[in-house]
Amino acid sequence: MKEKYRQLNYETPVLDYLISNKKKLEIIFFKYIKNEGAIIDYLYDNLVTFIINVNLNTIDFGDEKYGYLCYYYKDKDKKRYIELESIFSLVDLNLLFDRISSDLNFPKDNFKNPNKKISQNAFKSRSLSFEYFINNNILIKKFNLKEKARVIYSFKSIEELESINNNIIEIKNKQIEVGLEELDGFILVEKNISLDFEKDCFMIDNPFKFRTFLGTDKQYRI
Repeated sequence: MKEKYRQLNYETPVLDYLISNKKKLEIIFFKYIKNEGAIIDYLYDNLVTFIINVNLNTIDFGDEKYGYLCYYYKDKDKKRYIELESIFSLVDLNLLFDRISSDLNFPKDNFKNPNKKISQNAFKSRSLSFEYFINNNILIKKFNLKEKARVIYSFKSIEELESINNNIIEIKNKQIEVGLEELDGFILVEKNISLDFEKDCFMIDNPFKFRTFLGTDKQYRI
């Protein structure tokens, strides 16, 4: 990997730092931090799982599911190019299923005074359930498509990594870089295929319709 980018005249200081210091991956090496405003942050959990598997040498970097990425981008003033090092990874569908099906991730809400965080979590879980169903049950199991990596986690800069190593904490500003790119969609590999979804794939029947009903105290009309 190092040789590949050397031939492209890309400098890879983070990769060099990890190799020369024989470092195991740690969560603090990455820019992405856990979203404390959400009950489920499966992309953070996915990164933690990836790090554990890398340190256990159970990750195969030759199957296009995981890898190291180095690329350039212009700064916000478009005056200079900045080099960014990252890892790319699959989103573990088993982990995703666990997060959207665990009762611990779905606390009860107050019907009369709903909690915004719990409500947003409920809506998010619906989209994640649909994502899991599409990726796992249809694209992979039904059509035998090859799963591709679709999330990119950015490393911190070499200066930040060295500060961590020296136990130095610097707060430069309050602006937070997300350090995450998620690539939605799928790629058909080495063959043409027609995705013909029959009725059983989705619920397409007419929905039931309700008029109004009252809350438990007979005062709130919905």
